[in-house]
Amino acid sequence: MPRFTNFRPAGVIPATLLALNDDMSINERQTRKHLRDCALIDGVSAVTVNGHSSEVHACTFAEQQQILAASLAEVGNERSAGVARPARQSRRASAVGED
Repeated sequence: MPRFTNFRPAGVIPATLLALNDDMSINERQTRKHLRDCALIDGVSAVTVNGHSSEVHACTFAEQQQILAASLAEVGNERSAGVARPARQSRRASAVGED
């Protein structure tokens, strides 16, 4: 069953950015602020959270999980977050024993 049962793909669905610190580590505070700034604008029906799926070449699996958890905690109740692909990736990784 989908997590967001009333979601209809309509309206504006912006792709968000992943904020990084100078040392290229994730700046979670700024990423959360950016998500809020994007998600809570009138007319936005969902957000696409980058970093948890489309930046798999740059983020470790643990970092992807961190981004996804922070994103859902920050705006998951306000707007749907793109989570289908990372959920599939997580299940596949678990199936082969990948951390």
